[in-house]
Amino acid sequence: MIGDQDGLNRGMVALTGVMSHRVGSAAPPIFIVGSPRSGTSLLRLILDSHPAIACGPETHVLADLDESLGRHWDRLARYGAEREHWHDAYREAFARLKADYAARRGKARWADKTPAYAQHLQFVTALFPDAQVIHVIRDARHVTASALARWGWRRAWAMPQMWRESVEKAREFGRDADPGRYREVRFEQLVGATEDTLRRVFEWLGEDWDPCVLDYDRFDHDGTGRNRIVSTAARERSGTAIDPSRARSESRSLDLLLRARIERVAGPLNRELGYV
Repeated sequence: MIGDQDGLNRGMVALTGVMSHRVGSAAPPIFIVGSPRSGTSLLRLILDSHPAIACGPETHVLADLDESLGRHWDRLARYGAEREHWHDAYREAFARLKADYAARRGKARWADKTPAYAQHLQFVTALFPDAQVIHVIRDARHVTASALARWGWRRAWAMPQMWRESVEKAREFGRDADPGRYREVRFEQLVGATEDTLRRVFEWLGEDWDPCVLDYDRFDHDGTGRNRIVSTAARERSGTAIDPSRARSESRSLDLLLRARIERVAGPLNRELGYV
């Protein structure tokens, strides 16, 4: 680490000021990760509806910083600073952004939903060692069908590979993580047994249960215009914003090429997860 002791002390004071928005050590930051189209947005909106938690739009910046630090480390190391120097700076800036956002919303704790962080959890937790990571997992066939409906065939073709890499990396992290720091949530349970699943999630997070989260669509959430359309349609179908029918696959829309690609790229891991 470089820099004089006064500079280090000022940095720690600034960081402490950021952390003062949180509910002490019992309320670490929350990161929601998973493959795209796995239900991370739904869980983000649910958490953001809780009186204690603010979970804003996706950030992506930590993935960019992780890749940049690795790509340019040979140059940066010439300045004599250890990696911890950069981690401290990134942590302070990101935590301040998140804590200020939570404070403006009258919340005591912050969360982040960025699916891509599934492949950067070593870096994320190097910055935030006390973070609680929720990994949302969904059947690769459903994920691909959802991508097809949302983005078209080209993105759907890429989805099985993206799904496998995302799930493998997050679960690799989870195998070595403390049970209080990593939790898997199945999308099918989130929409099919919603209250029971969420009660367990909030208990794991150390937060009181509040049934208001079941009506997440009654609250304002930044950057979620399309999600409001989805939740409105769900209410019209089932009377609730969380439609159990979403657990069923749209895989009938998948052509033979996409089915074959899913099987070749993601099939073994999908079956290992119990999706048969």
